[in-house]
Amino acid sequence: MEKKEQRPLRKIREDAVVQSFGEYLKRERELREISLREISDDTKVSFRYLEALEEDNESRLPAPVFIKGFIRSYAQYIGLDPDEALLRYQEYQKGLESSGTRSAVGADPSTVAPPPRNRSLWIWVVLILLLVGGAFYYGVHFWSCSKAPQEDRFKIGFEEVFLGAVKAGKDVGSPTVSAPETPESAPVVVETVPETVSSQEAHHAVPLVITLIAEDRTWVALNVDGEKDYDVMLQKGEKLKVPMVDSMKLNIGNAGGLLIRYGDKTIGPLGKPGEVRKNVLLNRRDFEEDDGGESSSE
Repeated sequence: MEKKEQRPLRKIREDAVVQSFGEYLKRERELREISLREISDDTKVSFRYLEALEEDNESRLPAPVFIKGFIRSYAQYIGLDPDEALLRYQEYQKGLESSGTRSAVGADPSTVAPPPRNRSLWIWVVLILLLVGGAFYYGVHFWSCSKAPQEDRFKIGFEEVFLGAVKAGKDVGSPTVSAPETPESAPVVVETVPETVSSQEAHHAVPLVITLIAEDRTWVALNVDGEKDYDVMLQKGEKLKVPMVDSMKLNIGNAGGLLIRYGDKTIGPLGKPGEVRKNVLLNRRDFEEDDGGESSSE
């Protein structure tokens, strides 16, 4: 990332007071007439994360290790000392903790816990409703069984026992249930195919914990299993652990500065230092096969 050309600062009043760390960042940025969109485009840090930093909204930010990376990128881009900016952030956090107002700063109103209520009363109400519902269900079930013909009740009971045995994995053969012998009746055969889950499918459902290791400062955006998205700036020596079931697709700002590891197997670097790689696809077999898999990009 090229260093942004320093812009002249506008004059401000000497009695201006910064109320929070986010306001401090916003004030320094506006003095240099730099927009959040410029910072996001050049540092590859998500715009919504930068906006949350200036709003002191921790509910919209990821883990603290990523927040520190965002602050470093932000400060370096607008011409501040990154270490001084991090020190200000830590002091601000300590102030919030000591005053007991940390949970209220930047919190989403929808996530604020409601005032405490009489929980014991609600527990008793729920228990009573469950008891009444259970009594009603068994009463209706008993009444319907008592009205059914004798042979139908025998058939229903046998099917319940048979299906329960099949689900438990017992070998019950191919049962046949017949109604009382009459000229008009014929044997009724019940066939059931038990549902099974192969050991291979069960093993495949267990997630692998993949570790991304920054050998040099790099930006990484990845999508895991088509569901979970990550957008981070990793400093040299930082690591990111990600659970994966099937696959992950990566966009890397510095392909030569990133290693990907699972257990004793390491993949990478995936390019030259400073090289940008897009849509790098890694599958589960790339980490599990002994001879190693090759990454592909679209």
